[in-house]
Amino acid sequence: IFNLSPSPVSFDYETSGIRPYQEGHKIWTISVCRMGEKAFAFPFSYPGVWSSQQFEQLKSQWIAFLLSKGVKKVTQNLQYEDKWGRWILKTETQGWYWDTMNTSHFLDERPKSTSLDYQVFVNWGYEYGDDIAPFKKAVNGEFNRIHEAPLKSLLIYNGLDSLFTSKLQARQFDQIY
Repeated sequence: IFNLSPSPVSFDYETSGIRPYQEGHKIWTISVCRMGEKAFAFPFSYPGVWSSQQFEQLKSQWIAFLLSKGVKKVTQNLQYEDKWGRWILKTETQGWYWDTMNTSHFLDERPKSTSLDYQVFVNWGYEYGDDIAPFKKAVNGEFNRIHEAPLKSLLIYNGLDSLFTSKLQARQFDQIY
């Protein structure tokens, strides 16, 4: 469905840390959203969900999405998602279209105004993720415990990230053009 879409598609990773370079880092879940419609989140490397064959099929399909030049890809922090795709998936994402974090900085230079949490609150007055927050903190400076969060809560959180990134992109586009 996303490969056929001329509309921008936002996506987001929930990962084991900030930088993927140390052995053992994972992309735990992935979410996507097209045109601010319903978001879809799915487990990726989250423990105990896929057999190794199922995971390889899923990984192959996700890489095909990333390599699709015809899909306009949107993310809240392009540098972050791109880094994880290059390092963990050995894939150079094609079709980058919009980075809502960079655009937020362009529209408002104030410090700390570019986080997705901040943008969601100032644009829609909505807060989310309190149940996930304790798991996002790094335990030993490198790895967080997000894979210990209940899967349903993590998928809802991840899906909301993509949904709001998509909505924010549309709002930013209207502000600029």
